[in-house]
Amino acid sequence: MKYLQDQKNYKRVYFRIEAGYQWGSGLSQEKHDQFRAEMREFLTANNFEIIEPEYKTSCIEGKRGAETLYCHPQSLSGYIDQTEIEKLESDLKSEKYKSFNCYKVDTYEEAINYTPDELQAELKTYKPEITKDILESFKTKRKNLFRPYYHATEHLQEKYKKLLKPFEDKPIGKFIFETFGELLSTGAIAETKTKVGTCYRTV
Repeated sequence: MKYLQDQKNYKRVYFRIEAGYQWGSGLSQEKHDQFRAEMREFLTANNFEIIEPEYKTSCIEGKRGAETLYCHPQSLSGYIDQTEIEKLESDLKSEKYKSFNCYKVDTYEEAINYTPDELQAELKTYKPEITKDILESFKTKRKNLFRPYYHATEHLQEKYKKLLKPFEDKPIGKFIFETFGELLSTGAIAETKTKVGTCYRTV
């Protein structure tokens, strides 16, 4: 997609670390303070802005442009430019950090850093397919059989998240819901009240 402002290739990544974290008890105060201090050192050395946690029990985060890292004592996770992953891994494995050991790096799906307008434009190109998928999802074998919205559309958000690969998939769910609303208003989808709430079917 040549029109994208950000042409970098991102991946969701987990830098797996061992810092003495125990389920149920976490880190001792001494280990916690040392770990957080070294996380600040690591983030600052790699030009990440440090985002302070809202709650004491939460972890600090790093932000560098579109890149993010949530710094938990079991893993540092977020979306990172693919060309920067090895550099960050090398730094995390350096001997200067004493409070943790980075022993593995797992990379997952690719991601695209859309602007809100770019993602909306991309979603609009898929609108005919999304409309068809919604109508198919609400088809039932009997006229008195209706489906809850969430159960019928849950798989669609996952489908278009995989196709479009955005950092944030809430706009996809919103677009699907708005398209569903258009079909409901034109009568292409019918609704009724049931014991489990309002349900729908394709007419």
